[in-house]
Amino acid sequence: MSQKVGGSGLGLTITKGIVKNHGGTIKCESPVPPEDFPELPLGGERQGAVFTILLPTASS
Repeated sequence: MSQKVGGSGLGLTITKGIVKNHGGTIKCESPVPPEDFPELPLGGERQGAVFTILLPTASS
């Protein structure tokens, strides 16, 4: 297995800070859950991750 790495590695850290400052949550699931992407094959290795960001709605 090989992984090509690029960038500074700060993207998720910055995203987490923004989400937290807005009262939200961030979740990562790996491997990708079958119910999130049923079109992906079930056999073999399911590569990748799913990031879910939840932010509160604006109040009136």
